[in-house]
Amino acid sequence: MIVIQNSDKSRVIHIWLKGELYRVKNNLTKEEIDLVENANFLEEGQNKGREDLLLSKYSRSAIFDKLPQDIVWFEIQIEEKDLDRMYLIPVWDWYLDSGKTFQLKQVSNNISPSRRMPISETHYGKIDQIIASGSDDLDGIIMISSSTNGPFTIIEGTHRSAALLKKNKLTGTRGCLGISRHVTNCFWSIERDDINQYMYNLKQSAEAGEIW
Repeated sequence: MIVIQNSDKSRVIHIWLKGELYRVKNNLTKEEIDLVENANFLEEGQNKGREDLLLSKYSRSAIFDKLPQDIVWFEIQIEEKDLDRMYLIPVWDWYLDSGKTFQLKQVSNNISPSRRMPISETHYGKIDQIIASGSDDLDGIIMISSSTNGPFTIIEGTHRSAALLKKNKLTGTRGCLGISRHVTNCFWSIERDDINQYMYNLKQSAEAGEIW
């Protein structure tokens, strides 16, 4: 993982908003869209407005609010050696599509177009749409870890990461990495202290047909 420079919460939020703008744009006001497309980080009112937007209309408070308070952000570039240590955010709907590992590299061999999802579209469909768009402007992946050595948990940009990896273009992609030794207490981290028990519970649920 190449560390390019220090970053901060306001810039990470802006990257997050840009990455998901396509999903919520029709529900935003002109002023809210302008906050995303014409950011001025020197205006604290704008920074607060973008944070409120992420937590409300983007509905990302469940993730963002549970990140460690002491997390330090960096702008980074992904290297080839990082790919084996990149994991998807460990939510149950990625479990089977990642071969029961949450490892990003396992997605291409395990993802299915026929999963029944709690959302309107499968992970397979979203990744396919990104690839079909032909766009290579897919920077802005956001990860968390206890160190620059990984493992790295992707908390924003999971579908983009999978699409870029499938296109052999993930290496060299820029993004943000949040570092904190307290990610072991973070529900969304692959490094969480209870990850083995959590994975066992998911395995039991899958065998019982509760995850499909």
